[in-house]
Amino acid sequence: MKHGNTSESRRARAMLTATRAVVYAILIFLSALCLFSFYLLIVNASRSNADLQGGFRFLPQGNFLTNLRNSWNDASINIPRGMLNSFVVALCTSVLTTYFSALTAYGLHAYEFRLKRAAFTFIMAVMVIPKQVCAAGFVQLCYKFHLTNSYLPLILPGIAAPIVFFYMKQYMESTLPMEIIDAARVDGSGEFYTFNRIILPMLKPALAVQMIFSFVESWN
Repeated sequence: MKHGNTSESRRARAMLTATRAVVYAILIFLSALCLFSFYLLIVNASRSNADLQGGFRFLPQGNFLTNLRNSWNDASINIPRGMLNSFVVALCTSVLTTYFSALTAYGLHAYEFRLKRAAFTFIMAVMVIPKQVCAAGFVQLCYKFHLTNSYLPLILPGIAAPIVFFYMKQYMESTLPMEIIDAARVDGSGEFYTFNRIILPMLKPALAVQMIFSFVESWN
């Protein structure tokens, strides 16, 4: 009986090892496939114009630092200023998106009112509206309120992010009991104080994830 159990355990370990090997092989292949585009980016960045016109090459060439210096110092592109602009816009957008989406989700999670379900449905319906539909009207609105030539038209729309709201709403429903909110109210805590000092620290994992995603989306 003991010999039979030993044989079964060996087969189980062998099966587990084989399964892990297959999974690791698939993950390594997918990782290499994702990183291959970055490798080609580096290869092409190290080639001269003549090399680029000569066709594909797998190995890097010797012009990477020269190309980087020329592009960095090109006054017609101004990469440093562009990166600074992107960083400022992405940082402000990610902070505003995460905070106001969490605040909106908290309002629908912590309060009971007549149009609560209708408000949730309306916010979800906004997700299916393409950005291109309202782009022309938004540009005209920016001209009307004299918001051109500034960061504001790129930052302010980030306040309304239905997908971030939906994620925060689902996270609150799974991890934020109403007893904590009720206890804070009984102790005399104001609503904004409760949200900023009690609720937000409890949402740190979700806030961090959504801030990273919002930053990357805005940067792109």
